[in-house]
Amino acid sequence: MAIQGQTNAPNVPPEESTKRFVLNSILLSLIEPVRGEPTVYSLDRHPHDDARGNPIAKFLDSFALICSTRSGKETVSAVCIEQGGPTGTILRLARNTSTSEELLLRFQAVLDDLTLIAKGDCSLDEKAWELMSKIIELDRVKIDSIIEIFQRKGVQELIQAAVKRLETGQFSNNGDFLEWARHLPSLSSLNRLTGTAELIKQMHWAAQARWVYSAHLHWIAFPESTTAPAWVNNVYKLGRYHAALLAMIKLATSRTDLFIPIRVELVEPPPQANFSLNGESEALGNIIRKCTKAEVEDIKSQLRLAKHDACSPYTQRCNWPAFMTAI
Repeated sequence: MAIQGQTNAPNVPPEESTKRFVLNSILLSLIEPVRGEPTVYSLDRHPHDDARGNPIAKFLDSFALICSTRSGKETVSAVCIEQGGPTGTILRLARNTSTSEELLLRFQAVLDDLTLIAKGDCSLDEKAWELMSKIIELDRVKIDSIIEIFQRKGVQELIQAAVKRLETGQFSNNGDFLEWARHLPSLSSLNRLTGTAELIKQMHWAAQARWVYSAHLHWIAFPESTTAPAWVNNVYKLGRYHAALLAMIKLATSRTDLFIPIRVELVEPPPQANFSLNGESEALGNIIRKCTKAEVEDIKSQLRLAKHDACSPYTQRCNWPAFMTAI
């Protein structure tokens, strides 16, 4: 299907521009669905598995994870890298909300530790511990929201049921997994008062849920389903922090040139914009009518617009101030 665009768009109010942007995005998503892969998937792979991505991309995913300091859309973050400049490497950080100078300095402190690692001016083990401690302090609110699920009585019962399945004897020859899985009930002890040292230990343990024991955990935790329950997903989320630490250290030791020096700079988000798609049931058809000489109904049929209202989900989501940051 050929789409012809107009290049001489007149000046329009910001709210109208926002509405047009969303409507065109909906239309494009119908023509060619988004096929992006969530960045967290790279952190679910073993830190030495670079077969599906390069170490720099994994480092950027790791730093973005850390910069997303709370759960929810407000602190969703993305990072890109500029290499080879006269002042060193620059990480451009975009977040869906404003970032204070104090918080930006704390992000820079993480990079400064990686610079020390790259220079070899410190004990790697000691600096890795300090770095993980800083990361936990930065993301403590989000981490607390992750571990909260393990305190629920229903989840504790599910964990006990998973441990009980170990008694079937299927894993009697796998002592390493048995030792790992018997640690599952300790998750219920995690809470907002849990110290940094214990969280570091738990994150290291949780990382093995994906790297080493994913198939085993599937069998004991959700044997009759292809979808992991929420508590298992939160074990994975804890493990991503350990994976992020290793990915950043790995790049700092293998590509020292990127870290001497390196700094983070903020991409300021645009102001929030109020807009609504109410009353726009025919909006997509109008856009198609303007862009092509083909029969509008034929195109709507190809896009299945006659069978469902593509705007409906966005109508519900867009009736409040929306973040329009492109990251």
